[in-house]
Amino acid sequence: MFIYKKGNFVEIHILQKGMLVEIHILQKGMFVEIHILQKGMLELWCNENGMKINTEKTKCMYFYKSNDKASKDKCTINPWKPKVYGNEIEVVNSFRYLGIILSSDLKYKSHYKHVENKMNAALGRLHSLRRSFTDNVLKTFLSAFVISILDYGIVAWCVQSESEIDKLQNKISRFIFSFCYSSRNMKKKLSLYKSTDVSSLYKKFELLTIFERKHYMSLKFVYRYRLSIFKP
Repeated sequence: MFIYKKGNFVEIHILQKGMLVEIHILQKGMFVEIHILQKGMLELWCNENGMKINTEKTKCMYFYKSNDKASKDKCTINPWKPKVYGNEIEVVNSFRYLGIILSSDLKYKSHYKHVENKMNAALGRLHSLRRSFTDNVLKTFLSAFVISILDYGIVAWCVQSESEIDKLQNKISRFIFSFCYSSRNMKKKLSLYKSTDVSSLYKKFELLTIFERKHYMSLKFVYRYRLSIFKP
């Protein structure tokens, strides 16, 4: 790897098995642009390693800060499109990778909506069964069918505003409350919900809030990362 500064750019050259990749990083605006310089070298590398790229399923994606207009314009207005086997790779603004919907602005709005829809469907199914639940069964089903949806990739997608996270949290809270207080009078039930300390219900069922789960998962990730670094 060769790194040197040229004006406002930092250029990084990586030579990997005959494939030269040049990365230009614009210090003002942090626009990152990657080019494969030597024509045909990517195809050659794929042939040498027994790899075939399906250009119809391969996508190119650029990332930028949403408040950086210069980077956003470069990534969205006629962006550079790489070619493989003479075929142009499609440039997209969002892409699902390992179950996480990535977006160019890294706000994860699409994934947040995906989590919300899946959680709504799961809570709807559990709501019709809640009358037959015991406390232990409720906790087990919530963990298996709702909390598992929230936990997947929570360190990445849970960067939404507090109001958006509270929106998801309130749905879970209302479900737990409806299990504990099964009054048919909706007006009375709503009034009781507003005056109830919902945190006591979470303590009763030994459940963490979404923010608490995010912090727990973040600490767990850092701990495992440090173990991998200092492993003898």
